[in-house]
Amino acid sequence: MRGLERTWVRDVLCVFLVVPVVASTAWAQGSGSSRATPSPPRQPTTEEFAASLWKYLHREQAPYAEWQAAEIAAPQSVQDPHGSNGKVYLNDVAAKDTERFAYSSIVVREDYVDNADRPQSISVMYRVRGADPKSGDWYWLKYTPDGKLARSATAGGGRPIAGRVASCIECHQKAVGKDLVFFNDAVPQK
Repeated sequence: MRGLERTWVRDVLCVFLVVPVVASTAWAQGSGSSRATPSPPRQPTTEEFAASLWKYLHREQAPYAEWQAAEIAAPQSVQDPHGSNGKVYLNDVAAKDTERFAYSSIVVREDYVDNADRPQSISVMYRVRGADPKSGDWYWLKYTPDGKLARSATAGGGRPIAGRVASCIECHQKAVGKDLVFFNDAVPQK
């Protein structure tokens, strides 16, 4: 009889110890109610981020074309892939200190070919903490004039020109001030 009592006591103890643990796990997960633990937010895709930034740059209350303008000052030794001329605009954060460029700085360049009255593309540098620490945390984007993310010229449409863009970084590393920005560098005298 003693063996039977021990088995019964063990079974009862298991019910009292295991059931609350299983129940508490189920309660923590919830059943779709407000008690459910929220899942972390999904990171936007490159295209989603580019689309939201384009909307921000063109928002009605402060479109980028109304930001502070800056003079383009790339050295003649650097072949300019943006076109023969362009216009540069700085958001308030970038305009405050063009020697240090705080995080959240945005530099927009309208890229023109010859004397066209409409840009061929719009290039953006956005300084975001953690975007690319080796290259000043700049996030690079290039848009077509209608706001679509430009793509590299390879078969099948190519990759979007956004994020850590090697060709942008390689060229902008030639900036004299070592901040990957040309317009704030002194133009060398001839």
